[in-house]
Amino acid sequence: LVPKESYLAIAVLAIAVFTWLVGRITGTSVVQQFALVAIIQSAVIGVVGWRVAGAMAFPLFYLVFAIPFGDFLVPPLQAFTARFVDLGLRLSGVPVFTDGVFISVPAGNFEVAEVCAGLRFLTATVALGVLCANLLYRSWTKRIAFLILTVVTPIVANGFRAYGIVFLAQYAGNDVSQYVDHITYGWIFFALVTVILLSIGMTFRDKDPEPHTRMPGSKVSPGAMAGKSGKAIIVFGASVFLVVASGPAFFAYSETRVSRNARVELQVPQLDEPWALVDSGNANWRPRYKGADAEVFQRYGAGKMQVDQYIAYYAYQRDGAEAVSWFNRPADGTTWRYLGSGTAEAIIDGSRVQVRYTRMNSASRKRIAWHWFWVDGRFTSDPRIAKLLQARAFLFGGLSAAAAIVISSEYRDSPGEAERALGDYVKKLQPLGEFLRRQAK
Repeated sequence: LVPKESYLAIAVLAIAVFTWLVGRITGTSVVQQFALVAIIQSAVIGVVGWRVAGAMAFPLFYLVFAIPFGDFLVPPLQAFTARFVDLGLRLSGVPVFTDGVFISVPAGNFEVAEVCAGLRFLTATVALGVLCANLLYRSWTKRIAFLILTVVTPIVANGFRAYGIVFLAQYAGNDVSQYVDHITYGWIFFALVTVILLSIGMTFRDKDPEPHTRMPGSKVSPGAMAGKSGKAIIVFGASVFLVVASGPAFFAYSETRVSRNARVELQVPQLDEPWALVDSGNANWRPRYKGADAEVFQRYGAGKMQVDQYIAYYAYQRDGAEAVSWFNRPADGTTWRYLGSGTAEAIIDGSRVQVRYTRMNSASRKRIAWHWFWVDGRFTSDPRIAKLLQARAFLFGGLSAAAAIVISSEYRDSPGEAERALGDYVKKLQPLGEFLRRQAK
């Protein structure tokens, strides 16, 4: 195959650079990393052309496994593993009570923690499975079947691992289960699962193709190849540099237009009666939001109902100070532990807004938190939309300020108790969007 420059790849490269710019503006590392891989891929395509790039498509594609991504899978993997363990114990005749990711049996209490969700094993198995699917099969049917197997197997295997730990703790003691967890399951079990998976894949591998032979008359002059690829390298070397450099240059220029006044005196939001400020006392719950320029934490009461409100305010978002971040959570993970999450509907400023909810517990206490964002003058609970609003404000001169709002209430038996309190609370809040906008001035 003869390298031939592709001008279409410059357009693809420009899109990749713009994607990187959006990731840089919003501080989304995974977007920047995917864009960087796309920049490398499109630069290679530009220099060697689509036909040559097609011949090396797999190694170009495989670069995506250099990107550390998949954290969004942790909560569903935790939930699946907890349900798997619960079902397994019930079928085994072990008395069990499960609340979210917490599992209680007569031998003790267990938590399907984030590190026990099986994400690392899943990621490694999928990466290995994609490589094997490319090397072992020529049929796409076989490739897809094997890839499905590489996704399902580690998830189910991790469920058996967690089930085995709790089952052993019940009948052999916690000391034995902890030893088996780190030694047997941590190394031998997953290694055995991987060997079995590869052995299954080898049973229906395709035969190696016949060695490629050059067709008569297809000889190409080495001088012509060298001259053509050299010209492409010079042209696209300059083009790639200019296109790629445009992203960081535009970011540096635009960032100078963003206000740097981070001195914010955040006021207390007002509510209609019967809600009123009450003494928060020794509040043992406080969300974890990083880098806020100003914070306010207050407790409000109306009869028997009590709601804690937390606002993290960002005069402008930058690295380490973002309303949307993996490190920002309503449950701190130490005093309060995550039980489950989902979406709920709330009336905020007279409009229906979808918010996220998080259930958590601490010793014998439970609470539910509603949380959402205010970015570029709009409310949203979707972190992706919040990031896009942040990028829009940066690129087109919108409101640079942002906030994360969290309200929470405790409950005894049913989360419905707290949900009713939270629903009534947001209805009685005086215009929250207007309040947050005033802080930005």
